[in-house]
Amino acid sequence: MMKLRLAMLALIALPICALAQNYPARAIHMVVPYPAGGSLDTVARIFGQKMSESMKQPVVIDNRAGGSTVIGSQVVAMAPADGYALLFAFDPPHTTLPVTMRKVPFDPIADFAPITMVAKSPLVFVVNSALPVNSLKEFIDYAKTRPGNVFVGVPGNGSPHHFALERLNQMAKIKLVNVPYKGVPAALTDLLAGRLQASISTLANVTQHFKSGKLKPLAVTDSTRAASVPDIPTVAEAGLPGYRIPELRAALLAPAGTAPEIIARLHDEAVKAGNAPGVRARLDELGFELILDTPAEMAEILKRNVEMNKTIAAEAGIEPE
Repeated sequence: MMKLRLAMLALIALPICALAQNYPARAIHMVVPYPAGGSLDTVARIFGQKMSESMKQPVVIDNRAGGSTVIGSQVVAMAPADGYALLFAFDPPHTTLPVTMRKVPFDPIADFAPITMVAKSPLVFVVNSALPVNSLKEFIDYAKTRPGNVFVGVPGNGSPHHFALERLNQMAKIKLVNVPYKGVPAALTDLLAGRLQASISTLANVTQHFKSGKLKPLAVTDSTRAASVPDIPTVAEAGLPGYRIPELRAALLAPAGTAPEIIARLHDEAVKAGNAPGVRARLDELGFELILDTPAEMAEILKRNVEMNKTIAAEAGIEPE
C-alpha cells in the first residue's frame, strides 16, 4: 500500500516538475498595484527588463492601481500558481492591509509565496518650497497655528504614508489634514502646484524635485538617516524622539502554491537582474538601496511587519475601515 501511495505521489509530481523544468515558456505578467510613473513602477520595469533578457521571455508590467493596492494584489492572489503572474509591490502596504481593512479579499501572507525583497527606500516629509518653513520643527509650529488647514497628500488611506502622517499628528499634537490619492504621482502633482502644503513620499519619488529646488525635504521617517541623503535628519532627530515608520521595501511575490523550483528560478533571476551592470547605480539615483534577500528571509520579514504594523496602527489610532 505504501509503495502504491508513493507511486501515485510521483505521478502527481511529474507535471509540476515538467512545468518547472520548462519554465518560463511564455510571457510573465508582473502586476504593479500602483499607477505607471511612480518609483515602484520604475524599479519594476528595470527588473522586468533584465529578467526578460535573461529568461528569453517577455516580462510584461501590468499596472493595476486602486483600492490601496488591493486591486492588483487580488489579481495575483487569485491567479494560477504557475509563475506567470507575479506581484511587485511595496511592503508595507502589503502588510498593512490586515490592520487597515476589515474585509481584505485575500490573505497578504497565506495567499502569496515570497521570492525576494528587491530594494528599499525611506519615506520622507516634503513641503512645497514656497512654504515658509525649513525644518520639521518649523513645520510643526506652522501647523499648530493652522489646525485643520494644512493639507498633506498621501497615496491612499492605510498606506505607510498615512501611518506616518497620523503618527506625526499624534506625537506632535497637531491636526494635519490627510488627503488620500490613488498614487504618489498624483499627490506630488498637487503639491508642486501648491494645492497641498506637504506630502509624504518615498525618497525615490522626490529626489529630482529637491535638486530642482521645487520641494524641500524636512525629515525621513525611519530611525536612521538614508545613506543616499545623509543630510536629511530623521523625524526623531528633528524633535520627536521615538518616532519611526520603516522604509518601504519593493517586494516580489508569486501566488501561494507556486512550485519551489519556480520560486528558486525567479529568485535567482531577480538576483541576477539586481547585480547586472548599471542597475545598482540606477537604483541609487532613484533613492533605492539594493537588498535581494532569500524567500525564507522575506517570509520572516513579512510576518514580523504585520505584527509591527498592528502596534503602529494601535498607537496612532488608525482604525480598520
